[in-house]
Amino acid sequence: MSKFKTYLTAKEQKAVELLAIGKNYNEVSKELKIDRTTLWQWKQKPTFEAYYNSLIKEVKEHTKEKILSLYDEALKTIENCLKSDNDNIKLKTALYLIDKVENIEYGLTDAKSIINNQCTSNSFDIEFNSFNQSKYNELCKLHGIATE
Repeated sequence: MSKFKTYLTAKEQKAVELLAIGKNYNEVSKELKIDRTTLWQWKQKPTFEAYYNSLIKEVKEHTKEKILSLYDEALKTIENCLKSDNDNIKLKTALYLIDKVENIEYGLTDAKSIINNQCTSNSFDIEFNSFNQSKYNELCKLHGIATE
């Protein structure tokens, strides 16, 4: 499935792959003929977790690509719904669009603020955040932004 170096046994890798496709502990344990406790112990390994996360990341990326490939078709469908003779369909579609647009989140719009965030290391205690001025100056220069 993945080219990720797992540091896991073949059986552990298979367990990860089965979990990543949505099988539960009982199904994986039964299929691999292992005890659920063994599976639980494997799941505690950082290498197991890392491989699982890499597979989930692949699945998400593939899903996003597939959804993006359907984007134009989805927009046409929404357009057709808005042109429907059925007022209920038009209303539901319009309300759906309004809700989606109102819930769009966006990040910072000032490049200096974005660079500032990249140069600030966050710690658990907000009073101990550290700012790397030289990195900030370097990034500003790299992106053609004047520092004051």
